[in-house]
Amino acid sequence: MNTMKQRFSVRKLFRGAALVLAATGLTAGHAAAQETTAAAEQKVQYWFKICPERKGPDGKPVKICVTQHEQFNQRSGELNVAVAIRQQEGKKEKLLLTVPLGVALPTGIAVKFDKIAEPVKLTYVFCHAEGCVVDTAATPQILDAMRKGAKIDLSVFHTFYNRPVSFSVPLKGFTATYKGDPVDGKQYFQRRQQLRLAIRKRTADAIKKAQAEQKKKQAAE
Repeated sequence: MNTMKQRFSVRKLFRGAALVLAATGLTAGHAAAQETTAAAEQKVQYWFKICPERKGPDGKPVKICVTQHEQFNQRSGELNVAVAIRQQEGKKEKLLLTVPLGVALPTGIAVKFDKIAEPVKLTYVFCHAEGCVVDTAATPQILDAMRKGAKIDLSVFHTFYNRPVSFSVPLKGFTATYKGDPVDGKQYFQRRQQLRLAIRKRTADAIKKAQAEQKKKQAAE
């Protein structure tokens, strides 16, 4: 893929992502948010693929590609959920799931692929600044379910809310992205950060507006 085509792909990806940010808050299980998300799914390419350059222990380049979907909290801009398939030359493929900090670690994640009858229970491997991560084998059954399915539902128990929290990840576009060329990783992460800052600014502006309206109302009383 040439540089111009990569730039176009990244711009197209983020124009689509901007349409669904408002529907990917931590309350994604609510009916209104689900309806908004369902409408946006018809227009948006959710999945992206990057192949960052890495070096192995011997200093030689290692081919790694990640096909991923991300959702961001509509208020804070923080990562809500990410689902990824990691491919590394010479190793088995991995399924990576990231959910917000504050989840109850012993309960793990219940993952329901719509093409697999029973939910899969997975345990966390580690947590970092953006969330807690499941790192497990992407079995042929899981990959087949992702290629043929419509969505993945994830359920976690969040200690802050003291209740289960659910996320729905659409699989539309996964197969084409998984098989296709990567986008420019550097541009992707630059635009990702811009989106997160835009969400935070939108939230701050909304708070300021609400405070101004409240002051105006109090002055009129």
